[in-house]
Amino acid sequence: RLRWSLRSPGCRRQLSLLEMPAKLTITPAVMQVSAKGGTTKHRLKCVGDQRVVFKVKLKAKYYKFYKVWPVMGFIQPGATREITFTRKPGRIGKDYLVIQYIIAPSGYDPREPFVKGAQIGKLIFKIEAVEGDPMHIEETTYRGDVITDAGQDWKRAVNRDEDERIEREIAAQYDQLRADVDQGNLDIGAETPTGRSQESEGAKEWNVGG
Repeated sequence: RLRWSLRSPGCRRQLSLLEMPAKLTITPAVMQVSAKGGTTKHRLKCVGDQRVVFKVKLKAKYYKFYKVWPVMGFIQPGATREITFTRKPGRIGKDYLVIQYIIAPSGYDPREPFVKGAQIGKLIFKIEAVEGDPMHIEETTYRGDVITDAGQDWKRAVNRDEDERIEREIAAQYDQLRADVDQGNLDIGAETPTGRSQESEGAKEWNVGG
C-alpha cells in the first residue's frame, strides 16, 4: 500500500504507506415483493483493492418480517456475492434495510464485533411490500461509502491459510443454516449456532434476520 510524496531538493518521489480504499455496491437497490410473502435476491460487489466484510443490520420492527442469507460474510476485491431476503406475510409498505461493512484485516472473524476504530461503510436499499403481484422494476445500483483501513485498532495477524479457513467456516455455517430452514429443521425466527445478537448503532444483528 503506497503513496507518492515530493521531497526537496530535486522534488524526489518517495514511497510510503497509504490505506487503499474499497466500497460495496448493491444491485438491484429497489425491489418489490408481495405482502403475502416472497423473496428478493441482490448482488453485493466489492469495488476497490481490499477485502471487505459485511453484516446485515435489521431494526427491531423488521425482526418478524425478514430472514436473510447470509447475514455476514467476506467479499474479495472485484468479487460479487448474492444475498437473499425472504419476507414473511405482513403489512404493505416500504422497508429500508441496511448493510454495514469494513475493510477486513487479516485474522478478523465477523462473528466478533467490528474492529475498534474501523471506518464503517453503509448500504441502504429498499424492499417494497405491495398488494397483489410485484412489478418488475428496472435494475438500479446503490453505491455505498468509500472506506479504508485507517484508524483500525487491530494487532492480530494470521497467514493466508487461516484467513481462508475462517472464510470457509462462515460460508459453511450459512449454507447449513439455509438447508436446515428449507428442510423445516429450524424455525426462521431462531438464532443460529454462530451465537448471540449484538447491538450496533441502534440496530440489532441477528444471524437469521428473523
